[in-house]
Amino acid sequence: MKNYNFRSDLKLVRKYLNLSQEEFGRLIGVNRVSVSRYETGLEFPGDSTLESFYSFCYSNKVKLGDFNQIKIQYLEDDKKQCVLLFHGAKDKIKGAIDIFHSKAPVDLGSGFYAGEKYSQASTWVANYPKGSVYCYYANLGDLKGTEITVEEKWMIAILYYRGRLREYSESPKVKSIIDDLERCDYIKAPIADNNMYQTLEEFGHRRITDEQCFHALSAKNLGRQYVFRTEVACEKLVFADRIYLCKEEKKDCLKEKSESDANGIKKAQMAIEKYRRKGRYIDELFK
Repeated sequence: MKNYNFRSDLKLVRKYLNLSQEEFGRLIGVNRVSVSRYETGLEFPGDSTLESFYSFCYSNKVKLGDFNQIKIQYLEDDKKQCVLLFHGAKDKIKGAIDIFHSKAPVDLGSGFYAGEKYSQASTWVANYPKGSVYCYYANLGDLKGTEITVEEKWMIAILYYRGRLREYSESPKVKSIIDDLERCDYIKAPIADNNMYQTLEEFGHRRITDEQCFHALSAKNLGRQYVFRTEVACEKLVFADRIYLCKEEKKDCLKEKSESDANGIKKAQMAIEKYRRKGRYIDELFK
């Protein structure tokens, strides 16, 4: 079942603190019998108990450390030849993941999106009451993939998949880029956020050049994501864990995001000013 590993988390924390089931139950607002049933897997907790337990873990960093980060480190240690990826979900994922999981328009077309950074995935869903982070191992050995960076190819691909290149969609350059991507099982590429889309819109409407756009986008550095574009690729993803985000952690995520966004916007604005009148406008790329 692709759910929180509450049974293991509860037992680990309680034993680490050297508390009896009754003692620990009092700390999270349940009785000894409930703690026993949770630890043996006979019962799964309700929402209030999940929030109480993971809030306890998050607020007791002096004794426990950053519990979610420690769990992720365990996953990193066990990944072997796989890649550990994080998917921020607004609610529980039901059933198997597939290429139709994302809703258009998205960065690089239909597919299942997962990133390399837990912090980015958690920030993405921090505004949602049931938001959580799913962790997956990906074995990419037999898959056909490609990697693109913040470059012309990436900018054109995002504008295309977001429906902003209609007048240039038949251009040989656009067709060549998209045909290459469509043949891949997965794509590894930089993550774009709403501020990046605004910059790309400026480029798409011929208000800034490719040089200005490139350097403005590079300033954000949100990390990289994997887009699993075929059913074969999705089948290579193995569920590892689901990370609970308590209310306090979500609040901290949003605060960090706000500070990062403000800093990123300033960097992008400075880049646009620095590279003014350098590079080519979008229509010049397709001459």
